[in-house]
Amino acid sequence: MPLHTAVPPTSFADAYFTNYTLCKGSVRRMQLVPDAGAVSVSAAGLPAPTLTGTLESTVAGCGPYLSHRTTNVSGNVASMVLSPWGGAAAIKPYWYPRCRFTVEIPQLESLSNVRYWVGLFSADPSGSSNPSARIAAFRFDTGVDGTLYWRAVSKATTGATPEVTETAVPVAAFVTRKFMIEFAYNTIRFWDEGTLAATHALSTSSFWSASFSPGVLVTTLANEIHGIKWGWLCLEHGYVNDSWPEP
Repeated sequence: MPLHTAVPPTSFADAYFTNYTLCKGSVRRMQLVPDAGAVSVSAAGLPAPTLTGTLESTVAGCGPYLSHRTTNVSGNVASMVLSPWGGAAAIKPYWYPRCRFTVEIPQLESLSNVRYWVGLFSADPSGSSNPSARIAAFRFDTGVDGTLYWRAVSKATTGATPEVTETAVPVAAFVTRKFMIEFAYNTIRFWDEGTLAATHALSTSSFWSASFSPGVLVTTLANEIHGIKWGWLCLEHGYVNDSWPEP
C-alpha cells in the first residue's frame, strides 16, 4: 500500500501507526530549547541542531531565547536547523505531526532587505523566496512580500508553483510569535497564537511521503546585519483519529 492514499483519516492512522511502538491514543513529543545564559541547546528526542550566525543568549517574556545574526554581507544566512535536510531527524507529513515554533524578530530590527523562513523544508530554503524544496512554512521576504504580514507557504514538489497565503499575522520586531504547522488528511493548517491563519489543501502523494527538516532562518538581502531569535521547537505526532484537538 502506498504511503498516502485516499482513505479516511481513521483508516489512514490504523494502516500506518500499527508498526510504531507508540500505543494508540499516545503522543510522541520531541523538543529543542535554548540553554539559559549559554549559546547552546538542550534536546529531548531530537539530535542537536546546527546553529549558524553570530549567536547570543537572550531572555524574553517566554524565557531564554537564542539569537542568530547574519554578517553585513548580502546573502549571508543565520539559522537553527536540524541538518542534514531530510536526514535521520526528518519529519514525515504522513505522521500527521504538529510542529510548534516560538520565534521573535529582535528589537530595533530593520524590516527591509531581509528574508525569514520558519517551518519545515525538504532542502535549504535560505537562498530564495521560492527555493527548490518541498515546503510547509511561514515566510516573510521583502523582495516579494509587499506588505508587513507573514505568508503561509506550501509547495508540493521541488518544481511546483507554491501556494502562498498572506495571513493576518503582522511582521513586527520585539513581538513573540507562537507558530504551529499542523498536518491533517490532505491538509496543512498554519496557526499563530492558537488562531488559524491559513489552510492549504494538498493531496500530492510524494509530498506526504517526503522527509522534512524544521528550521528557523534569516537571510540578509543587502550589506547589513539582520537577525532572528527562537525560544522553543516542539514536534508532536502519534495516533490520530479524525483530528487533533484545537491548539
